[in-house]
Amino acid sequence: MRQIEEQILRAQLATGCVHEKDLAALLGLSQHAFCVRKIRGRFPKKELLILAISRPDIDADYILNGDRKEPPFFPGVSEKTIRALHQATGAFLLELQEKLS
Repeated sequence: MRQIEEQILRAQLATGCVHEKDLAALLGLSQHAFCVRKIRGRFPKKELLILAISRPDIDADYILNGDRKEPPFFPGVSEKTIRALHQATGAFLLELQEKLS
């Protein structure tokens, strides 16, 4: 299996995207742009890093290199718990923004 295919598979597993077109949309790319990068063997690293900033449950190093590390700021905390905390925080911030507007 080529490295790009492994990266795409890890990205799909990490994000829960079943189809590559869904992964492309999540990364902010058109399906065509994603396909071109796949053919060229170039995973969209910049887009992945931008996504990882807003989604702390996504381990960009794991997706790109296959190296899984525990986040240093959440040692021993499951990905499911981190996702739940992230969603709750996002909902709280949206509610706060609405109240302040």
